[in-house]
Amino acid sequence: MAGKESAANEQPIKTKKEPKVSKEQLIYVGPNLRGGRLLRFTVFREGVPDYLSELVKQPEVSRLLVPVSALSETLQRVDTAGTLEHKAFEALKHRKDEA
Repeated sequence: MAGKESAANEQPIKTKKEPKVSKEQLIYVGPNLRGGRLLRFTVFREGVPDYLSELVKQPEVSRLLVPVSALSETLQRVDTAGTLEHKAFEALKHRKDEA
């Protein structure tokens, strides 16, 4: 009987479930970068790939990598002088023209 009691008292092992992470699609709204490293309106479906991680660390690039749901608003801000998005776009555009 002791075997049956211990089997009945055993709790199923609970495994820690991975939190469901919804990765929203991102779109790059900056200018094409030299060498085709990053092209305007590139959509990333499951986050930014590893090979772009160093590039995305640049504040200008990361500012112009936005959720697809914010595309319209961000494009307006890119076209509005004085906004952070406009400044980031212009900085990348001029950096591209160099060299």
